[in-house]
This record gives sequence, structure tokens and C-alpha cells, in this order.
Amino acid sequence: MFDRFYCADKSRTEKQHFGLGLSIAKELAELLGGKIGFLETEGGGATFYLTLPVS
Repeated sequence: MFDRFYCADKSRTEKQHFGLGLSIAKELAELLGGKIGFLETEGGGATFYLTLPVS
């Protein structure tokens, strides 16, 4: 999901979104020594989290 240009639904033809948001967030989290991830949400969907070290 955090890979560049990830597309879960191949039937989407809308070209307004390029699939870079989560890959950029992952890069920034790693550069700052943090983590990014997600958990499945009951009833569908996902909850994303970002943790960063406190210095």
C-alpha cells in the first residue's frame, strides 16, 4: 500500500490522483526515524497512524 503508484482498483480511470501520497509519507517518516502504518477498521476501511520520536 505504501509503494509508489499503488492502485487497488484497476477499474479506476480517474487521472487526478497519482498514488504518491502514502509513499511520500513513508519516506518522510523513515527519514525522521518514525513509522507509518495502518490497521483495518471494523466495518471496512482503514485507520492510518504515524509515530515520530520525541527529541
